[in-house]
Amino acid sequence: MIFIKTEKPFALTEKVCNYDVMKNMILTNIVLVVCFCLAGCARNTTRIITPEESTPGEKSFQAQWQASLDVLGKYDFNISRTDRREGAIYTHPMIGKTFGEFWRRDAVKFRDSLEGTLHKVYRSATVEIKPTTADADTYFANVIVRLTRSNKPGMQFTSSGEAIYLYAGGESTRSRLLVNENNSPVPLASSPSAQSAESDGYLTDLGRDHALENVIKARITAAANRSME
Repeated sequence: MIFIKTEKPFALTEKVCNYDVMKNMILTNIVLVVCFCLAGCARNTTRIITPEESTPGEKSFQAQWQASLDVLGKYDFNISRTDRREGAIYTHPMIGKTFGEFWRRDAVKFRDSLEGTLHKVYRSATVEIKPTTADADTYFANVIVRLTRSNKPGMQFTSSGEAIYLYAGGESTRSRLLVNENNSPVPLASSPSAQSAESDGYLTDLGRDHALENVIKARITAAANRSME
């Protein structure tokens, strides 16, 4: 009897099965990738609008505007009102620097500190952002600092007895000792105790503080130029 040796019949079947499994896995992955791509396209059908880039003029205006706010804050000015359409920034009146306030910078000259120590001096600033020319793309800051002095009446004594009598006496005594800058008696009803020292009747216009204007303007220009770099 003759026996013929042959390979196992299930070997070929195993190879065919492995090939079918791999083929199915590849097709499944392809289908999944296509589904994910289609889903991603469906979510991004809405048009994305990117913001327009600012023009050179807008960048220059914004740089000057922000620099003005920063510099005024460093000089202890409190902003009262801003108007971007007009390019204007206004501050509240601020009591000026005295000798004891060495950390403040609103008094540029020695005379300014001296005057602020002897009298109550107010400073208010206005910054106007303007174009250099009508069709220019660059802006600059015009700074105006106004000075006013308080003329608030004070008590005047001619003797130590009057000073003591002031605190022991009544309203008639205080009214008699309360005088204005012309050394004339001031009625108690119209005295500073009934009115604010910042009212128009007790402030004298001293003009503009050009020295402080130049310093603030230079600092605004330098800060704006740094932000544009």
